Amino acid sequence: MKISELYGRAGAALFRLYIKTLYCPVCENKTENDEAVVYITNHSSRLDGLMMLTALSKEKPYALIAKDWFDIKVCKPVFTAARGIPLNRYGLDTSWLRSAADRMKEGSSVVIFPEGHTVRDGEINEFKSGFVMLSLMTRAKIVPIYHGKFRAFRKNRIFFEEAQGCVGRGMTAEVLSSESNRFREMILSMEEKYKNQA
Repeated sequence: MKISELYGRAGAALFRLYIKTLYCPVCENKTENDEAVVYITNHSSRLDGLMMLTALSKEKPYALIAKDWFDIKVCKPVFTAARGIPLNRYGLDTSWLRSAADRMKEGSSVVIFPEGHTVRDGEINEFKSGFVMLSLMTRAKIVPIYHGKFRAFRKNRIFFEEAQGCVGRGMTAEVLSSESNRFREMILSMEEKYKNQA
């Protein structure tokens, strides 16, 4: 094993320990899935990716993480070991979609933040449709997740809905937009229901 791989694994393990110790993520209403699924959740912190990977550590999913982090030499081995998939937020790069589909075909679930960027004002922004494309490509169900702002030194509750498939068929712009909005509405409903408990 290369030194960079050892460094990456050690760094990823330390991050998980840090998050478990400081933020104590707790999964609520989560059910076991027999097949790989697409997890989607709101994006309110730079910690979200590692938080979800830690909360779902038993499943060992992958998570989309901004390519910016992979471009930092000391970070790349850590985010690779943590099972991150680099996503270029500023171009038309679709390599993440192929990578995520390949991981799902191997049986791994994938965590996606459909807003595409960190939202600091508490609002849940419009969803980009990449998660719908991935679901349609792989025939995987989608699991909506809601969490509040993560706070240190307390249990942080993460709420799950049942896995469900897309209603629309075909990868048309209309279907992608409709499904993106439908799942966003689900997470908005979860926010209304759970925001005082998160």
